[in-house]
Amino acid sequence: MADLEDEIGTSTAPLGYDPDGLWNYEFGMKWTAAEGRVILNAAIFRMDWNDIQVGVSPLCGLNGTVLNAGKAKSEGFELELDAVITENFRISGGISYVDATFSEDVSFWGSFIFASAGTRVPDVAEWTGNIRADYTANITDTILGFARATLSYRGDRLALPSIGNTDPKIKDAYEILNVRLGIDWHDWTFTLFVDNLTNSRPSFTGLPLTVAGSEIQFVTIDYSLRPIRYGLSVRYGFY
Repeated sequence: MADLEDEIGTSTAPLGYDPDGLWNYEFGMKWTAAEGRVILNAAIFRMDWNDIQVGVSPLCGLNGTVLNAGKAKSEGFELELDAVITENFRISGGISYVDATFSEDVSFWGSFIFASAGTRVPDVAEWTGNIRADYTANITDTILGFARATLSYRGDRLALPSIGNTDPKIKDAYEILNVRLGIDWHDWTFTLFVDNLTNSRPSFTGLPLTVAGSEIQFVTIDYSLRPIRYGLSVRYGFY
């Protein structure tokens, strides 16, 4: 415990953390065209965040500790589109940009420097987006066919800032494509599906297990998305 206290200024994990709070300023607009078949929503925003809560994994084995990290700001914009292209075909989607950074230097327990002012807030992607396409058509008087594809994207995120001589840890960007093809027949729905068609396997943590600034062994504590999955689902509605 003495070595741990010399390293980061404390020999025990904190017992709790304070609530955070923020002021949110937002300006938005909604635009419609083609007799309401096209809708565009747009917004710009700024958030001033106080006592931001962050998960801290210092080089000491205190993995999963939540602490208050002072002030941060978040600025960006959002766009959403919903368009009925034809009677059978519809497209919707959105994109957002977020610049979230600490407004001041962040340190814990007096000696553990977590991040400097201007460092990205952990686990906040600058760019995210999604797009969805839906197509429906009557196959017979009682059978409705449908096809749907959804593609979502999440940009890279900061996992752990640069601490001491270490490089910052980054969670890679990834995309997910899900596809559905099926029919509605009376109260039955039959669907062929493929989830994660891109077979994306991003690293969500990827942090080595360390203690007192020295590696015991390079053990990766990590998790990811479920790999590509496909199948048939059958649903019956009770009305």
